[in-house]
Amino acid sequence: MFPLKFSLQALFVLVLLVLFGCKKNEVSGQPDAPVENLTSVGSTNKGIQWILDKYRNDNMHVMVAAHRGNWKNAPENSLSAIRQCIDSGVEILELDIRLTRDEQLVLMHDKVLGRTATGSGEIKYQSLSALKQQYLIGRDGKVTGERIPTLEEGLLLAKGKVLIMLDKSEYLMPWIEKVLEKTGMKQQILLLEFNDYETTVNTYGSLLDSVIYVPGVHQSNNNMAAYISSFQHSNYNPSCFAFWIKKEDSPVLPYIAQVQQTGDRIWINTVDADQCAGHTDLVSLKAPDSGWGWAIGKGGNIILTDEADKLMSYLRSINRRN
Repeated sequence: MFPLKFSLQALFVLVLLVLFGCKKNEVSGQPDAPVENLTSVGSTNKGIQWILDKYRNDNMHVMVAAHRGNWKNAPENSLSAIRQCIDSGVEILELDIRLTRDEQLVLMHDKVLGRTATGSGEIKYQSLSALKQQYLIGRDGKVTGERIPTLEEGLLLAKGKVLIMLDKSEYLMPWIEKVLEKTGMKQQILLLEFNDYETTVNTYGSLLDSVIYVPGVHQSNNNMAAYISSFQHSNYNPSCFAFWIKKEDSPVLPYIAQVQQTGDRIWINTVDADQCAGHTDLVSLKAPDSGWGWAIGKGGNIILTDEADKLMSYLRSINRRN
């Protein structure tokens, strides 16, 4: 037999190992593994510096923004969706944020559980620990093995790899800014709103010195020329404007030229019909020249889409992407 002293020491070490292993897999507000290491070996991602250089200096390169991550191939707003987008070479990910009862930010589009995650009830009435007990639901309605990610987890996964457009963020800025500070991610963030210049400055303050702010141009703007000019001639020249094009004869269309004169990018959403005059992803799947080609013809060089892979293939075929 082993000496008693040795047996007790071995037993103590074994207990510690078991407890430590269980702790790592417990459901908590922390990721189970370093999410930065989730990208695949075969990733075509070229890194954030390459993306920022294209954004600033190559308007012929049409950038792709993936709506809710790669939600058609992975649960929307999930870490696997983010990882797949990074690996595919997408430059921008659009993610949705919700605030929990204990003031934690999670990635979730809906206000309530049930459609994209198990459970029920509104996010704002649930704690992070309670939400971490739930599982994400895929496009096919099947429950997956993925948990609801926090904004911090998503940002750490994307760090140094892609730009992140945070949707539903305007009223969550005090909490968002803390996470951006903690993760060192301000330089990779896009914020898109339709507010006037004064409201924008009051809402975001000094954060505008670091993030990429994208003003939205909508037909409800009383004076579109003045609205655009107020940003272009400010200290926060945004370098990109998002155009909401409701119809073929939309009054916003003539103002695309005003944005192009200063070399700013044009963001067009082809997910929603009323934002691209009906030239949607669905149209593009049958006739890409009539969908994405129309958006590019109007000056679009950032396109928000649900069909990122197919859009990137189309762009390469017309020499608008390398």
